[in-house]
Amino acid sequence: MNFSLLAMPTLDVDSIDEETLDQLSAGYKKLGHLDLKPFSKIAEDTVRAGIDTLIAESFALPDLTPLRLALGQEPSITNISLVPDEGGMYEERPQLELVF
Repeated sequence: MNFSLLAMPTLDVDSIDEETLDQLSAGYKKLGHLDLKPFSKIAEDTVRAGIDTLIAESFALPDLTPLRLALGQEPSITNISLVPDEGGMYEERPQLELVF
């Protein structure tokens, strides 16, 4: 399979209708001043959840919650090992330590 970023579908922002722009603008006014948690806390970040909901509703996409929650369990994002230590705890540690 030959993959090219040039072939990847992208959003044509010039084609967004006025109603959708108004919806996105209202969402930005509501969420734009709020702080995001670190990306490693994506699964518990209510601001990111609000942004996801805004985008999904504005563009008639499916609920993005399952994707955000799945990312929130990814060791390369959370820095939490998939393998418990000797005490049965799942500790946070740099991902390179998990490889070696």
